Amino acid sequence: MTIRGEWVKKINRWKLISIVLLLISIGWGSYNYLEDWLAGQQSKTILSEMKLIKKNETVVEEYQPILQGKTMPTKQIGEYRYLGEIRIESLNLELPIIDQWDYPRLKVAPSRYQGSYYDQNLIIAGHNYHTHFGPLLYIDEGAIVELINVDGEVFRYQVIDTEELEPTEISVLVAGESEKWDLTLFTCTSSTLARQIIRCKQIF
Repeated sequence: MTIRGEWVKKINRWKLISIVLLLISIGWGSYNYLEDWLAGQQSKTILSEMKLIKKNETVVEEYQPILQGKTMPTKQIGEYRYLGEIRIESLNLELPIIDQWDYPRLKVAPSRYQGSYYDQNLIIAGHNYHTHFGPLLYIDEGAIVELINVDGEVFRYQVIDTEELEPTEISVLVAGESEKWDLTLFTCTSSTLARQIIRCKQIF
């Protein structure tokens, strides 16, 4: 075989590899898009059901230490129990919150990682789907976050800090400067190599 023939063979091999990699990339991107879309549709369905059972909204206007340790009310919808919903008007975001977290639950809706809004130490995890917590990557300090429980109580917070943490920095995520924040939201960064942390303070 001539040198030219060898080069043509190599070029064709690289073209084939490039086409295969491109198809894999398209397939993976399509799968992620579909998964994101399905998660958004599930959240919308749950919110619709939640609004049918939720009482009228009442804003919580003062902190009540007597409520510390109180069990948060939940409602069963489908196979999971829900605490209520989270609303961030500046991001046009409204999502249900599952009362306990694991990876299958996170594919449905953001979930309570630990803590309680009654104890002012609630932590909520969510996938970085565009239809879930992905918009949190662009939230501004000062943004208002509202939690509405299944009884219609509205807990209002203001974003006071954002930071990135390594996935292994669990103690910092949970403890942090806990005396300074009452609510933490977190999701993966765009690269998925770190966690985007949103710290909030309750406002009255």
